[in-house]
Amino acid sequence: MKENLFSSLWNTAVTLLLGWFTVHFTLTVIDWALIDAVWHGESADACPRDRGACWAFVTARWQQIIYGQYPGALLWRVHTAFALALVLPFAFR
Repeated sequence: MKENLFSSLWNTAVTLLLGWFTVHFTLTVIDWALIDAVWHGESADACPRDRGACWAFVTARWQQIIYGQYPGALLWRVHTAFALALVLPFAFR
């Protein structure tokens, strides 16, 4: 690993720069997605624009995000298809 990442001044600089970028990006995403996020609310109106992720909107619209405009009375078909897709590959071993 030392030969690949720190064998020259250029490799060391690139390694440190990419390491800093990775840490900075990860901390920024964690801050946006978890720390500054709005967790409770009924709609997107509960989320101010300068805050983090709006999980209130996601939880309020979860069924629409997952199933789209599929009729609620027929969701059992979707669940059955997913269950069969998970179970059948293991049924015929």
